[in-house]
Formats: sequence, C-alpha cells, structure tokens
Amino acid sequence: MDTRWIRGLAAVNGLSLAVALRRPANLRRFLATIWHSYRESAEIGLPGRFPLSFLFESGRASFDPGDRIVFPPILEGGGGTATHELMHLAAIAHVLKPDCIFEIGTFTGLTTALFILNSPQARVITMDLPPDAKTASGDYISTDIDLIRSREVAHYLGVLGLTGRYEQLFCDSFQFDPAPFENSVDLAFIDGGHHYECVVNDTEKTARMIRDTGLVLWHDYGGVGDFLPLAEYLEAIARRGKIYKIPGTTLAWATGKELKRALGRVNSAAGA
Repeated sequence: MDTRWIRGLAAVNGLSLAVALRRPANLRRFLATIWHSYRESAEIGLPGRFPLSFLFESGRASFDPGDRIVFPPILEGGGGTATHELMHLAAIAHVLKPDCIFEIGTFTGLTTALFILNSPQARVITMDLPPDAKTASGDYISTDIDLIRSREVAHYLGVLGLTGRYEQLFCDSFQFDPAPFENSVDLAFIDGGHHYECVVNDTEKTARMIRDTGLVLWHDYGGVGDFLPLAEYLEAIARRGKIYKIPGTTLAWATGKELKRALGRVNSAAGA
C-alpha cells in the first residue's frame, strides 16, 4: 500500500482520538461526517443526481441567468440542515414554482421560511407535533427525542415576520390523514422522525399527497447509527423506482411518479 494512504488512515484515527479527548460530545458528528464522505466517495447507496439539472433537462423548469434565490440574514437553529443543503432547497422551491408545498417537521421553521421566501406564490403547509408534546406515537431515536423536548415550533418564522404566510398543522404524523391533500402537492420535504417506522409512515403518506410531476426530498440520508435505517429503507424501495441523493449533501429526492412506482403504486416502466 502507498505510504500516503497509510499516513492518511493514521491521521483519521488520530483525529478521531483527538476529538474524543477534546470534545467528546462532538465525536459522533465527526464520525458521521467521515462515514457520509466514505459512502459518497465509494459510491455506495443511492446514485447522485442534482434535481435542478433534472428539472432543466426535463423541461419542467427553465433556466434564467437573472434568477436569484432569497436567503434570510439569520440561518441558525435549523435542526441540523446545513447551509449548503438550505441552498438546494431554496433553489428547488424557486425554479419549480410549486402551487403547494408540504413539509413534515417544522421545528423552528427555517426551511419553512426558505420555501415561503422562494415560492411566494405557493400554499406552504408545515406539520409538527403540538408545541406541548414531549413524546409521540411510534419509536423515536434519541436525537429526535431531544429535539422534540427542546424545540420552539415556528419560532424562526415569527422572528422573520412571516406569520400568516403559511399554514401550521399540529399533528402526530402517525395520526395524520393525508386524504384532504391527495394528489395536490408539488414539493414535499420530509424531515420528521428518523426511526424506521416514522420514515415509512411519512413517506407512504407523502406519496399519497404528491403529484406525479412533483418532487419529494428527504433529509438526513446517508447517516450512520440511528440514522442508518432511513438510508436502508430508501435504498430498498429504490430498487423499484428511481430515487437519488444530491451529491455532497444528506438530501435524497425523487419525483412523485417514481416514488409511487417505488412503493408499488404504478405499473408503468417509463418515467424520470
């Protein structure tokens, strides 16, 4: 083996030890970052594809060099969505020009704000547990439980003065009935509970709401430990329908038609 590789492997081990000694609380995040980079570099999991390129190439959106996305001046408290991931979400919302956006997992409302600011024409609906809820039905991973207990639902939206620009649903997603929204959503973002049962539930219900021509995005794809079941689930259903990851992010995505195909709801073999 090339000595440069040996030195590189030793450096990773040494850096992991250094983080463990200096900031043990950050070790999990550090290792998760390495794991995600490994999966992407080794081309493990979902294939990489940029949804914006897909939208332009398929004719579902047109490229205008004068287009700009809108970012608020404060980007803190987003529940773990990285800034570069927020840029993708904002750009997708802008170029897709959806009539209806549905988000599972409001938290402070940072991603909700980006949808509102970049799709001012859209009906934006966001769902979270009631503010006083400390637990919910189904199993939740430890980090989700911590967030449920510490969250200030839609606080960020109030700070930005966006009250009244969106519809807030307070409901346990296991109890949520998607029937009133069936086949009416153009853009959906799933960032609720990350336990396997939660991801399956939220994905199944989103598939009922999304139009064939719409886009569905999931957050926290490609993680390790408690987040691994999310990746395993998406990779399993991707054997029947085309689901992609956005390179360099923890975002996965699919068209509504392909998600329905992945779940066995359409029989046609054609599509994007």
